[in-house]
Amino acid sequence: MKGFQRYSDIFTERAKELSEKDKLKDDPEFQKVLMNHLLGLSGPKQLKRELTPADHFFSLLYNGFREISDSYYSLLDIETYIGRFPYSKTKISKVRHMIYHIECYLNEVYILKDRLKAYITKVGRLYKNDPKHSDVLKKTRALFPLVNGAFDNIVKARGSHVHESRFKPDDLDRVSSLEFFAQHGGEELRLLRNLFILDYRIIKKKYKKILVSNNKEVRKFLDVCFDILYEIVTLQGGKLHCPKGIKAQPAVGRGAR
Repeated sequence: MKGFQRYSDIFTERAKELSEKDKLKDDPEFQKVLMNHLLGLSGPKQLKRELTPADHFFSLLYNGFREISDSYYSLLDIETYIGRFPYSKTKISKVRHMIYHIECYLNEVYILKDRLKAYITKVGRLYKNDPKHSDVLKKTRALFPLVNGAFDNIVKARGSHVHESRFKPDDLDRVSSLEFFAQHGGEELRLLRNLFILDYRIIKKKYKKILVSNNKEVRKFLDVCFDILYEIVTLQGGKLHCPKGIKAQPAVGRGAR
Protein backbone atom coordinates (compact mmCIF):
# COMPACT_ATOMS: atom_id res chain seq x y z
CA MET A 1 0.00 0.00 0.00
CA LYS A 2 1.37 3.43 -0.97
CA GLY A 3 2.04 6.25 1.48
CA PHE A 4 -0.99 8.54 1.08
CA GLN A 5 -3.55 5.73 1.36
CA ARG A 6 -1.64 4.02 4.15
CA TYR A 7 -1.54 7.27 6.14
CA SER A 8 -5.25 7.83 5.52
CA ASP A 9 -6.00 4.36 6.87
CA ILE A 10 -4.49 5.38 10.23
CA PHE A 11 -7.51 7.61 10.82
CA THR A 12 -10.07 5.12 9.52
CA GLU A 13 -8.81 2.41 11.84
CA ARG A 14 -8.46 4.74 14.82
CA ALA A 15 -11.97 6.10 14.31
CA LYS A 16 -13.33 2.53 14.35
CA GLU A 17 -11.43 1.83 17.57
CA LEU A 18 -12.79 4.97 19.25
CA SER A 19 -16.33 4.23 18.10
CA GLU A 20 -16.20 0.70 19.49
CA LYS A 21 -14.50 1.80 22.73
CA ASP A 22 -17.07 4.51 23.40
CA LYS A 23 -19.96 2.36 22.04
CA LEU A 24 -21.18 5.39 20.16
CA LYS A 25 -23.73 3.53 18.06
CA ASP A 26 -25.59 2.70 21.30
CA ASP A 27 -25.12 6.12 22.87
CA PRO A 28 -28.40 8.12 22.75
CA GLU A 29 -26.51 11.38 23.31
CA PHE A 30 -24.35 10.72 20.25
CA GLN A 31 -27.38 9.75 18.15
CA LYS A 32 -29.10 13.01 19.10
CA VAL A 33 -26.01 15.07 18.28
CA LEU A 34 -25.57 13.25 14.97
CA MET A 35 -29.19 13.83 13.90
CA ASN A 36 -29.00 17.50 14.91
CA HIS A 37 -25.89 17.87 12.74
CA LEU A 38 -27.14 15.92 9.71
CA LEU A 39 -30.68 17.33 9.67
CA GLY A 40 -29.87 20.87 10.78
CA LEU A 41 -32.03 20.58 13.88
CA SER A 42 -31.80 22.85 16.88
CA GLY A 43 -30.01 21.54 19.92
CA PRO A 44 -26.45 20.40 20.65
CA LYS A 45 -24.35 19.40 17.67
CA GLN A 46 -21.28 18.35 19.65
CA LEU A 47 -20.50 15.79 22.33
CA LYS A 48 -18.76 16.95 25.47
CA ARG A 49 -16.06 14.39 26.15
CA GLU A 50 -12.59 14.64 27.62
CA LEU A 51 -9.83 13.89 25.13
CA THR A 52 -7.03 11.64 26.32
CA PRO A 53 -3.51 12.55 25.13
CA ALA A 54 -3.81 9.86 22.42
CA ASP A 55 -7.22 11.18 21.32
CA HIS A 56 -5.92 14.75 21.29
CA PHE A 57 -2.93 13.71 19.16
CA PHE A 58 -5.27 11.85 16.79
CA SER A 59 -7.46 14.94 16.46
CA LEU A 60 -4.51 17.25 15.72
CA LEU A 61 -3.15 14.92 13.04
CA TYR A 62 -6.54 14.25 11.48
CA ASN A 63 -7.65 17.87 11.09
CA GLY A 64 -4.56 18.85 9.10
CA PHE A 65 -4.59 15.69 7.00
CA ARG A 66 -8.26 16.21 6.16
CA GLU A 67 -7.45 19.63 4.67
CA ILE A 68 -4.66 18.13 2.55
CA SER A 69 -6.91 15.30 1.44
CA ASP A 70 -9.70 17.74 0.49
CA SER A 71 -7.27 19.74 -1.67
CA TYR A 72 -5.94 16.66 -3.42
CA TYR A 73 -9.41 15.32 -4.21
CA SER A 74 -10.45 18.76 -5.44
CA LEU A 75 -7.66 18.52 -8.02
CA LEU A 76 -9.10 15.19 -9.15
CA ASP A 77 -12.58 16.73 -9.32
CA ILE A 78 -11.36 19.54 -11.57
CA GLU A 79 -9.76 16.96 -13.85
CA THR A 80 -13.31 15.73 -14.49
CA TYR A 81 -14.98 19.15 -14.65
CA ILE A 82 -12.67 20.44 -17.36
CA GLY A 83 -13.51 17.53 -19.66
CA ARG A 84 -17.24 18.22 -19.61
CA PHE A 85 -19.50 21.12 -20.49
CA PRO A 86 -23.02 20.50 -19.13
CA TYR A 87 -24.39 23.98 -19.95
CA SER A 88 -25.12 23.75 -23.67
CA LYS A 89 -28.53 25.45 -23.34
CA THR A 90 -27.20 28.44 -21.40
CA LYS A 91 -25.17 31.53 -22.26
CA ILE A 92 -22.14 30.26 -20.40
CA SER A 93 -19.01 30.43 -22.56
CA LYS A 94 -17.25 27.13 -23.17
CA VAL A 95 -13.85 28.80 -23.13
CA ARG A 96 -14.53 30.82 -19.97
CA HIS A 97 -15.76 27.61 -18.34
CA MET A 98 -12.47 25.91 -19.19
CA ILE A 99 -10.36 28.89 -18.06
CA TYR A 100 -12.32 29.10 -14.79
CA HIS A 101 -11.54 25.49 -13.91
CA ILE A 102 -7.88 25.81 -14.87
CA GLU A 103 -7.58 28.85 -12.60
CA CYS A 104 -9.32 26.93 -9.81
CA TYR A 105 -6.87 24.11 -10.36
CA LEU A 106 -3.86 26.41 -10.04
CA ASN A 107 -5.32 27.97 -6.89
CA GLU A 108 -5.85 24.53 -5.37
CA VAL A 109 -2.27 23.47 -6.20
CA TYR A 110 -0.97 26.45 -4.20
CA ILE A 111 -3.39 25.72 -1.36
CA LEU A 112 -2.28 22.09 -1.27
CA LYS A 113 1.37 23.10 -1.23
CA ASP A 114 0.82 25.51 1.69
CA ARG A 115 -1.29 23.02 3.64
CA LEU A 116 1.32 20.32 3.20
CA LYS A 117 4.11 22.58 4.46
CA ALA A 118 1.98 23.65 7.45
CA TYR A 119 1.23 20.01 8.27
CA ILE A 120 4.87 18.99 8.12
CA THR A 121 5.68 21.87 10.49
CA LYS A 122 2.89 20.76 12.84
CA VAL A 123 4.16 17.17 12.97
CA GLY A 124 7.64 18.40 13.91
CA ARG A 125 6.26 20.60 16.70
CA LEU A 126 4.09 17.84 18.14
CA TYR A 127 7.28 15.95 19.01
CA LYS A 128 9.09 18.87 20.64
CA ASN A 129 8.98 17.21 24.10
CA ASP A 130 9.57 13.69 22.84
CA PRO A 131 12.96 11.89 22.80
CA LYS A 132 12.46 11.41 19.05
CA HIS A 133 12.34 15.18 18.44
CA SER A 134 15.75 15.64 16.84
CA ASP A 135 15.24 12.66 14.54
CA VAL A 136 11.75 13.86 13.63
CA LEU A 137 13.07 17.33 12.78
CA LYS A 138 15.73 15.90 10.49
CA LYS A 139 13.04 14.07 8.54
CA THR A 140 10.52 16.90 8.42
CA ARG A 141 13.03 19.62 7.52
CA ALA A 142 14.28 17.50 4.64
CA LEU A 143 10.76 17.49 3.20
CA PHE A 144 10.44 21.26 2.70
CA PRO A 145 12.79 21.64 -0.30
CA LEU A 146 11.19 18.52 -1.78
CA VAL A 147 7.71 20.06 -1.46
CA ASN A 148 8.83 23.33 -3.06
CA GLY A 149 10.59 21.59 -5.91
CA ALA A 150 7.84 19.07 -6.57
CA PHE A 151 5.02 21.60 -6.76
CA ASP A 152 6.99 24.12 -8.78
CA ASN A 153 7.64 21.39 -11.34
CA ILE A 154 3.99 20.30 -11.33
CA VAL A 155 2.68 23.79 -12.01
CA LYS A 156 5.12 24.31 -14.88
CA ALA A 157 5.00 20.75 -16.26
CA ARG A 158 4.02 19.88 -19.82
CA GLY A 159 2.86 23.32 -20.86
CA SER A 160 1.15 24.29 -17.61
CA HIS A 161 1.51 27.88 -16.53
CA VAL A 162 2.48 29.55 -13.31
CA HIS A 163 -0.13 31.52 -11.43
CA GLU A 164 -0.99 34.77 -13.19
CA SER A 165 -3.43 37.59 -12.53
CA ARG A 166 -5.51 36.23 -15.41
CA PHE A 167 -4.90 32.84 -16.91
CA LYS A 168 -5.16 33.10 -20.70
CA PRO A 169 -2.22 31.70 -22.66
CA ASP A 170 -2.11 32.20 -26.42
CA ASP A 171 -4.08 29.12 -27.39
CA LEU A 172 -6.96 29.92 -25.02
CA ASP A 173 -6.89 33.59 -26.01
CA ARG A 174 -7.16 32.63 -29.67
CA VAL A 175 -10.00 30.13 -29.20
CA SER A 176 -11.80 32.69 -27.00
CA SER A 177 -11.73 35.13 -29.91
CA LEU A 178 -12.98 32.41 -32.24
CA GLU A 179 -15.84 31.70 -29.86
CA PHE A 180 -16.83 35.37 -29.76
CA PHE A 181 -17.04 35.74 -33.54
CA ALA A 182 -18.68 32.33 -33.92
CA GLN A 183 -21.45 33.37 -31.51
CA HIS A 184 -21.99 36.90 -32.79
CA GLY A 185 -21.31 36.60 -36.51
CA GLY A 186 -23.81 35.89 -39.27
CA GLU A 187 -23.96 33.17 -41.89
CA GLU A 188 -20.75 34.48 -43.44
CA LEU A 189 -18.84 33.27 -40.37
CA ARG A 190 -20.00 29.65 -40.55
CA LEU A 191 -16.42 28.60 -41.29
CA LEU A 192 -15.27 30.24 -38.03
CA ARG A 193 -17.98 28.39 -36.09
CA ASN A 194 -16.80 25.07 -37.48
CA LEU A 195 -13.19 26.01 -36.75
CA PHE A 196 -14.11 26.95 -33.17
CA ILE A 197 -15.79 23.58 -32.55
CA LEU A 198 -12.71 21.75 -33.81
CA ASP A 199 -10.16 23.91 -31.96
CA TYR A 200 -12.15 23.89 -28.72
CA ARG A 201 -12.17 20.09 -28.67
CA ILE A 202 -8.43 19.93 -29.35
CA ILE A 203 -7.55 22.48 -26.65
CA LYS A 204 -9.92 20.96 -24.09
CA LYS A 205 -8.28 17.58 -24.66
CA LYS A 206 -4.84 19.18 -24.28
CA TYR A 207 -5.58 20.77 -20.89
CA LYS A 208 -7.40 17.69 -19.62
CA LYS A 209 -4.25 15.71 -20.43
CA ILE A 210 -2.09 18.26 -18.56
CA LEU A 211 -4.27 18.04 -15.45
CA VAL A 212 -4.36 14.25 -15.51
CA SER A 213 -0.56 14.17 -15.81
CA ASN A 214 -0.10 16.74 -13.04
CA ASN A 215 -2.43 14.85 -10.71
CA LYS A 216 -0.45 11.66 -11.20
CA GLU A 217 2.70 13.58 -10.21
CA VAL A 218 0.93 15.06 -7.18
CA ARG A 219 -0.11 11.60 -6.03
CA LYS A 220 3.39 10.21 -6.48
CA PHE A 221 4.79 12.98 -4.34
CA LEU A 222 2.10 12.62 -1.67
CA ASP A 223 2.94 8.93 -1.47
CA VAL A 224 6.63 9.73 -0.90
CA CYS A 225 5.87 12.45 1.65
CA PHE A 226 3.36 10.45 3.67
CA ASP A 227 5.55 7.37 3.68
CA ILE A 228 8.03 9.47 5.67
CA LEU A 229 5.36 10.98 7.93
CA TYR A 230 3.86 7.53 8.52
CA GLU A 231 7.17 6.28 9.89
CA ILE A 232 7.27 9.27 12.25
CA VAL A 233 3.78 9.06 13.74
CA THR A 234 3.34 5.28 14.01
CA LEU A 235 4.88 2.35 15.81
CA GLN A 236 5.41 -1.05 14.26
CA GLY A 237 2.06 -2.42 13.24
CA GLY A 238 0.70 0.98 12.23
CA LYS A 239 -0.53 2.12 15.65
CA LEU A 240 -0.26 5.85 16.35
CA HIS A 241 2.69 6.81 18.52
CA CYS A 242 1.50 9.60 20.80
CA PRO A 243 4.51 11.82 21.61
CA LYS A 244 5.48 12.67 25.16
CA GLY A 245 4.17 16.06 26.21
CA ILE A 246 0.78 15.85 24.48
CA LYS A 247 -1.78 16.72 27.12
CA ALA A 248 -5.34 15.56 27.68
CA GLN A 249 -8.04 18.07 26.74
CA PRO A 250 -10.85 18.88 29.19
CA ALA A 251 -14.45 18.19 28.26
CA VAL A 252 -15.15 20.35 25.23
CA GLY A 253 -17.52 20.01 22.30
CA ARG A 254 -16.60 17.28 19.83
CA GLY A 255 -18.39 17.34 16.48
CA ALA A 256 -20.50 14.44 15.30
CA ARG A 257 -18.61 14.44 12.02
